Amino acid sequence: MDYAGNMRRVASAVALALVGALTPSASSAPARPAARPAHGKSTRRATPLHFECADALDDGTLVDGSQAASLAKVTRTLTWPELGPPPALPPRDVRLYCGPDVDGDGERDAIVRLAFDNPETLQSALDAEQLSYIWLASKHGGGWHALGRLTADVTGDRDIEQSVTFVRRPSGQYAIEIERSSYASETGCRITGYEVFAWRAGALATVEAGDRSPACAPCGCDNH
Repeated sequence: MDYAGNMRRVASAVALALVGALTPSASSAPARPAARPAHGKSTRRATPLHFECADALDDGTLVDGSQAASLAKVTRTLTWPELGPPPALPPRDVRLYCGPDVDGDGERDAIVRLAFDNPETLQSALDAEQLSYIWLASKHGGGWHALGRLTADVTGDRDIEQSVTFVRRPSGQYAIEIERSSYASETGCRITGYEVFAWRAGALATVEAGDRSPACAPCGCDNH
């Protein structure tokens, strides 16, 4: 399986799809996307939130490195339609970003990101690319379990940019925002879309999605 090739094609398609209506990726339950703003009239991005906890440092490094194996095991129990399951390799990097109580059970949650080497790159020029899997975790009884998957992508791909952060919605509810950005091949214009996940009816679901693409002239030059 060409992991990186498949993911690059999917990531480009996702970035373009986010400009329009997005389908939920964390839950099978339908979620109504937010009204789409006009192209070039970006919606304001919510301020990313940062939290401290005893499990990880500010940069996501695990305080107890032995947790990496259990987090990798949980990652493999999730369904990843974009890329398929992670390679049968130990993860190259495991990060855990502490967050608030998203699901309302009284326990703090966290964004987990695991990066794996692409088993098909060997010593090629694609060695910098890694397969990245991101999901929302909650800790109970000393162990982490999954609340839902968020996204999978290929890191090191200069054509695709992605950020995953905790935010707070205007209603006060905590949520997770994914922002993806890519360049349209026809015009060279940057296409930026966002998707917001929150806890709804006992599951992680898309509650908002829209377009943050900057105004762009046909020549491909961004107009700020």
